[in-house]
Amino acid sequence: MTKQYLLGIDIGTSACKVALFGKDGKVEAAVSEGYPVYYPHPGWAEQNPDEWWEAVCKAIWTVISSSGVSPDDIAGIGIDGQSWSAIAIDEEVKKYVMQKIMVAGYTGQNAITEGDLECILTKLL
Repeated sequence: MTKQYLLGIDIGTSACKVALFGKDGKVEAAVSEGYPVYYPHPGWAEQNPDEWWEAVCKAIWTVISSSGVSPDDIAGIGIDGQSWSAIAIDEEVKKYVMQKIMVAGYTGQNAITEGDLECILTKLL
């Protein structure tokens, strides 16, 4: 049997959106799973990569189970995420080192100060 579906995953700034498309472009199922943004300092926004992962897994499960489509019938998966979503991990690749600092948390008037940079580098190094 020819694989008939494509799965799209968008890991956005406020939610993960997952959609299953038929070969005709019709949306078979779609869902959005939100996650929080943390604001530990003025002008600073962070997210927890574990909460992204939980949302992605839950959204995929929901879309697949609600559509009735077998995962074996999915021809491909497309994934996109927020701007520069690099995540620092430990040397054993078992956990992330710190929350993901979001670009959206900074505006022109909220440039990184020397103290902020020192805080970031201390956590990373």
